[in-house]
Amino acid sequence: MKELIIFTMNYKNPYTGGIKYINSFADYAKENYPKTTIIDFAQLPWLVRRFRLITIIYFYYFFLKTRNCYTVVDHALH
Repeated sequence: MKELIIFTMNYKNPYTGGIKYINSFADYAKENYPKTTIIDFAQLPWLVRRFRLITIIYFYYFFLKTRNCYTVVDHALH
């Protein structure tokens, strides 16, 4: 079974309606798909948040090369 990885921003404290729906999807996935990992960019260090696109590309490359997984990227991360 593949792992599901969800990149999101402000997982427990959404500030827009779109993030609220992404969080609902993430909650649903955690309950119904046992191998779900949620990476919240709001919890990462400032330097990592500052260069989000580079970080997303790094994580995406890392997870695709090292794990058998599906990846979902939240629209709020641009």
